[in-house]
Amino acid sequence: MVAMALAEEAAACNPEPPLPPIFEGHDYDDVARNYLLSSATTVSVGRLVARVDILIEGQGEARPEYVFQLREGWRTVLPPRLVVPGHWISCDLPLATGRQFLFYLEGATPLFVIPATDAAEDFAALGEFDWFYSVSGQLMRPELLQEEKTDADEQHGDSG
Repeated sequence: MVAMALAEEAAACNPEPPLPPIFEGHDYDDVARNYLLSSATTVSVGRLVARVDILIEGQGEARPEYVFQLREGWRTVLPPRLVVPGHWISCDLPLATGRQFLFYLEGATPLFVIPATDAAEDFAALGEFDWFYSVSGQLMRPELLQEEKTDADEQHGDSG
């Protein structure tokens, strides 16, 4: 049997989450950022929606997982919901529902997570996003929207 409970404020985390070797003895800086930019398969912005505690009968403690709503990203597209086990979430993060974070990911596994408010240099290095989700949850790709606009303009004889 599996029981789940939603938590308003996220609290279960890992004081020492797994990090790439580049972080051993070093803080997050340009070298670490460049490493993450070259190794992450996906980079995405996500908003913390909830913490879900999963309790599997006979296994003792509940296992916390965090649910994030992805807004936009670079490289590989992920589904709009990202569920991350608490093992991967640093206790140093301000884990309040509604806060936004920048995720460097390998598949759906975090390599590094930083509050979006502290990620100005990351956003500058990333440039324009490759994809985003509309308010209705539809996946959008700006380059495809631009191509559709150009095609429609050509069909109607518009030049700009």
